[in-house]
Amino acid sequence: MRQLQAILVSALSAFCCAAFSVSDVSAQSLGGTPIREPGVDRSGDNAAHADTPKIALIIENSTYRTEDTSPDNPIQNLTNPKKDAALIAKALEHLGFEQDNIDIVEDADIGEMLNAVQQHTNRLRNAGEDAIGFFYYAGHGLAVGGANYLAPVNSNILEPVDVLTQALSLQQITNPISQAGNRVNLIILDACRNYPFRDGRMTPVGGLAQASFGTQAGFLLAYSAAPGTVARDAGLDTPENYSPYAYALAYHMSFSAHMPIKLTFENVANDVYKSTNHLQIPWEEGFIPSPTFCLGGCRDPGPQAPLQIIVDVNGLGPYKSIQKGVNDVAEGGTIYVMPGVYNESVSVSKSVLIQGWRLGSDVEINAPMNAPCLKFSPRNPTTHAVIANVSFFAKINSQASACVDVAQGVFTLKESDVLGSGISPAILISGGTATIEKNRISAGSVGVQIEQAHSLSQNFILDNKILQNKVGVDIASGSRASVSTVGNYIFDNLDAGVRAAGYGPATIIGNKIRNNKGSGIILDKYAQLALVRFNNILENSGDGIAVPFGVNGVIEDNQIVGNKGISIFLREGLEPTMANNTIENNDGDQQPD
Repeated sequence: MRQLQAILVSALSAFCCAAFSVSDVSAQSLGGTPIREPGVDRSGDNAAHADTPKIALIIENSTYRTEDTSPDNPIQNLTNPKKDAALIAKALEHLGFEQDNIDIVEDADIGEMLNAVQQHTNRLRNAGEDAIGFFYYAGHGLAVGGANYLAPVNSNILEPVDVLTQALSLQQITNPISQAGNRVNLIILDACRNYPFRDGRMTPVGGLAQASFGTQAGFLLAYSAAPGTVARDAGLDTPENYSPYAYALAYHMSFSAHMPIKLTFENVANDVYKSTNHLQIPWEEGFIPSPTFCLGGCRDPGPQAPLQIIVDVNGLGPYKSIQKGVNDVAEGGTIYVMPGVYNESVSVSKSVLIQGWRLGSDVEINAPMNAPCLKFSPRNPTTHAVIANVSFFAKINSQASACVDVAQGVFTLKESDVLGSGISPAILISGGTATIEKNRISAGSVGVQIEQAHSLSQNFILDNKILQNKVGVDIASGSRASVSTVGNYIFDNLDAGVRAAGYGPATIIGNKIRNNKGSGIILDKYAQLALVRFNNILENSGDGIAVPFGVNGVIEDNQIVGNKGISIFLREGLEPTMANNTIENNDGDQQPD
């Protein structure tokens, strides 16, 4: 039996550590430096394992049942583990892990954690020596006396000695798994590394301890931050409630699956370093003798795709079509588009940056009749496309679903113009996570239409000019996505400025909503979680804010002035909390005698 036993231990982002906030950040292409696979020597004994058994165990602890519920108790409930665990599970499926071979254990006590580890070990043993094991933990963790511990949900750790009976040591995970007899195991700890005790009886720097498995070859230990340092909760490119390390790891596990494992971790480390503004440096130690182990099986990539392509419809180069550039560029590459008119519909399904040569570069994409200007629909939900400095023009009365159609993945559109067809949305978001920032959006049946059925979808509509559509922003009934509409200028639309009718949270903050022919904001049927604050809702032809069916939410600190209808129209039913709104000169309000 082959003796190679590789255990990769990775401690990821600190969920319970102090929040790391970044201001004035625009979404960028995740990964920074585009990635391409190097040539791979297939002579190693682990060079290809696409059909190798793959067994995964994911434990996420987020709801802690501690006896001490005071705010200064370090063992608090966590918001990130469920979403990070789900993201990692999706990435594993992309790697070829069958759903039946991915066990997910939620909110486990110490007995349930030990039992899950033992069952995972048994499955690895039964799968045979070629099996690949993957263990992922998201929750609280701590270091005492140079050893690392994971906190079950029923732990009540008030003194350092409590970890001996109320926490699971790292050795209680690694020792059983190392006896399974399979060739490779990955053990990933997504655990907090902050001070667990209020009186400071830990090492002052915080952090998980540096684990050691001796000098035995075949072990690679990877940490999200250098030993003794604290990882961050958020990053420049990381969507809300995802840790920078988990997000980067899922991304590179997905599209870099056939790269040697050390290069995969190097790319993850580079992303985290950039995403945390150089405050977090992932760390690795150990050695795997064979350099050709790849998570998805190593393969010869053949000819290298270019990392950068210049497209110029008026030039002499080989690329006159944006679509041809998208087809040929490497995953994670960049396409620079020179000024000109591009009569085509562009379909994107890979991670890529498409950028006009400079701001206001006069790059125009004119879609054919009944075709979208741009369609983004990757198979991998972590695929990230960024489009900047481009103008999109749909044909008038085009029957296409939208001018810009986002169906999946992570999508960013910034500093661009989108001109709709008049009978369909200028921008349609039906899946994934989208950031729409600093664009001019007009001439659609809706400026930005949200129709996402998945409750984990998140959208950010930031600092745009949304004008001369029928409705400015419409969160459709049945949508369960979280939508943040912040800092936009929404004006001169033929009906409402913003209409929210979805089940998911709708955050409407700091917008200027003016001169729309209908109401400024409509919180329509099914809108249950609305936060409406700090908006200027002025001179609209309908009500300032209309709540025709009753909602749970907050309406406060808005200026509602000079509208033709009622300042805040409420029908019988649930009423939102209302406070500190400035209400003046709205024609529909009953005037005092």
